[in-house]
This record gives sequence, structure tokens and C-alpha cells, in this order.
Amino acid sequence: RISVWKTIKTHLRAKYFNWHLAEAPHVTFFTIYDLEVREGDLLVRNNYSCLRSMAPLEYVHMPNTVIFIGLCSVDDYIEMNVHLDFLSKVKEYFAGNKIIYVTHPRDSASRIAQIKEHLQCELWPSSSVIEYDLIVQGIKPKAVAGFVSSALITLAHLMDAGVEIVCFHIAPEHWIHWREDAAGAYKYIKSKAQPRVTIVPLCRRENED
Repeated sequence: RISVWKTIKTHLRAKYFNWHLAEAPHVTFFTIYDLEVREGDLLVRNNYSCLRSMAPLEYVHMPNTVIFIGLCSVDDYIEMNVHLDFLSKVKEYFAGNKIIYVTHPRDSASRIAQIKEHLQCELWPSSSVIEYDLIVQGIKPKAVAGFVSSALITLAHLMDAGVEIVCFHIAPEHWIHWREDAAGAYKYIKSKAQPRVTIVPLCRRENED
């Protein structure tokens, strides 16, 4: 006699795990990214019409404020002291402007406190997706910036042309675990997102170690 548990396992396996893994003959991509697709595939542009429709009629102007999208520091993509040094260079670049730091969801409270103390900045008061927050709240800062983030590319499409989008380029030798991915992201921004996204190279002298 077949047990009830075995019957349930068979049902679950058939419903959820017996996937067809063969390559689909045609694929439709729905994205803002400028992808090169195969012959027969389709690229449908996402213009975020639904999100745009949620924007208020009047902006909240923040002309002397920079929204900086933080990099995850707990994964050791770059050493923490190097990370802080580059954040100092960001602060110098935007001297005279207020910086609001958007923390990464995976960052620890101690790392966030360290960054806040180092930058002497405010933290973005939400754990929601920053693209959603800025559009739905009608926030119009001086600039949105970051080291490398998909949010920069998304916001380059979403934000008003008067808002600067700035990507700070960290050279490959400073990355630990994410070097190839970071290089690929920068390459995409350079080839597809300029001139809407301004790329600012960051360098670090040996005596800064």
C-alpha cells in the first residue's frame, strides 16, 4: 500500500520540481536594458509607465542634496578602509551639498554606523526600493550617485533630466570578490548609459593604504 506521505511527495514533485529544462525556442525579454537578443527572440522595453503614473503632480525639490546609493560592505567586495576612503572622495566631489546615504539591505548595523560616522551624513529613512521611493514621493535631488548599482541605470530612465546621475568608477585592482562583475557593469554604463550617467573615476594613492 502506498503511504500518504509518498503520495504527497509524488504530487509535489510533479507539480513543482519536474520542470522542463530544455532551451525555449524563443524568449521575450521585458527590461530597460539594451540587450542583444538572438534571432527570433523579442526585446520589449519597460518604460515604467505604471510607476511613473504613481508620481505626485508636484516635486519635492532638494537642490542641495545628493542621494548616494550604498554598496554592500559585508560581502567584502572591497576592503572597508578602501570603501571609506572612496566615500570621502565622493564627499569631496559633492562638497557643499548634503549627502543622504541609502544603506544596502544586507549591511550590518555596525557597518552602517561606521559609514554614517565617517561621512557625517543622514541615512535614507526607508527600507523600500530606492527607485520606488524617489518616484512615488516625487523627490527631486541635485543628484543620485553610487559606485556601481543597477538603480543608477534605472533612475537614469526615471528621473527628470535636471537630476544628475553620477557613477563613481572604482578601478579593478581595488575589488576583491566582485572584480569581473563590477567591470561588466561599468562597461555597460559607459557604452549604453552615457551621457545621461556621468562617470567619475576614483583613484587611490599608495600612501593611503
